[in-house]
Amino acid sequence: MADRRLYRVESPDGDVQTTMTVVRRVLARCARPPISLSARGTLTGPAAVAAIAAAAPEMRAEAVLDVPPAELGRLAATLRERPLDAWLAEQGASGFGSAFWIGSDRDEPRASQLTLSFTAEPGQEQAERPRAERWLAALAEAGLLPPAASPERVAAWFFTHVKAEPGLPPPNPSPGTVQNDVRIRSFGWRGTADRPPVYGPAAIELTVPLPPPVALARAVPLLAAGGPIRFNGYFTADPRIAAALADLGECHFDFEIDPLPEPVPDALLTAADDDLIIVEWCCDRPGESSALNGVVLGVNATYDGSPYDPLALPGAATVHLGLHPRANDRDPDACARQLAELAGVRLAAG
Repeated sequence: MADRRLYRVESPDGDVQTTMTVVRRVLARCARPPISLSARGTLTGPAAVAAIAAAAPEMRAEAVLDVPPAELGRLAATLRERPLDAWLAEQGASGFGSAFWIGSDRDEPRASQLTLSFTAEPGQEQAERPRAERWLAALAEAGLLPPAASPERVAAWFFTHVKAEPGLPPPNPSPGTVQNDVRIRSFGWRGTADRPPVYGPAAIELTVPLPPPVALARAVPLLAAGGPIRFNGYFTADPRIAAALADLGECHFDFEIDPLPEPVPDALLTAADDDLIIVEWCCDRPGESSALNGVVLGVNATYDGSPYDPLALPGAATVHLGLHPRANDRDPDACARQLAELAGVRLAAG
């Protein structure tokens, strides 16, 4: 999909409520149904999560926090007490010499995924094998593999099935059940710049029949020898979860509400003094797709020329017209000027 074009509308003083009147005027005079509303942003504390969740119970949130190894036991206990929809913990500098991931399985709620990244040149699978075998043996010793699952057999299955022939596309093996419901697959592929390229697996990934909080608790001794853990947890409108996670380390919460019912809750626009909030009204306009057409309200945000990645700017409140690049027969600039004139507003220079 092509990037939409954003055209900033001049606002008298940048105040949120004043800016909302500009949004309403543009929608009333220019928008064609159907009109859909959504919101997203970044919140810096659990109090803001609680305020928005009270007004929009359908809010989906992602907690992002860095957890020191010493707090991993508390994190595991928190996940037992406050189950999340999904989560992923990444230790970039693990005791195994590369990134170690542990998290919930996207297809099996009571299963866990364990992943170790590879660092050797693509195609050098055998150079990675001793380290992978040490990792598998450590998993078995920690109780992360079923008792009858053999680390040697898991390694043999993986390195047999992911072997790539030089100059040929990488194989695409189906995830295999090796022993006792342990599934194994390649996390992805890397290639060299050669012509033809040489491919190799990016990581080894296991799915084991353990509830994710149990798996994390058993993995604590393995993770304790490494660096900090980046934790991403996904949940729906539960301020108790937000408060529990914020107590573990430096944290922020990315959120999304789609669809967001009208009217826009005041709590959404005043969740916190400096929190970045984006509200979007999508509507039909001249062009080939309504997905890119609409009005974008930014609270404590500026787009700085980027159509998808707003930057935090405390105190700012902005309105943008969003247009499909093919609007008005591939002349969105002229279309934006026409819409601004119809709404009785002015477009900002540049």
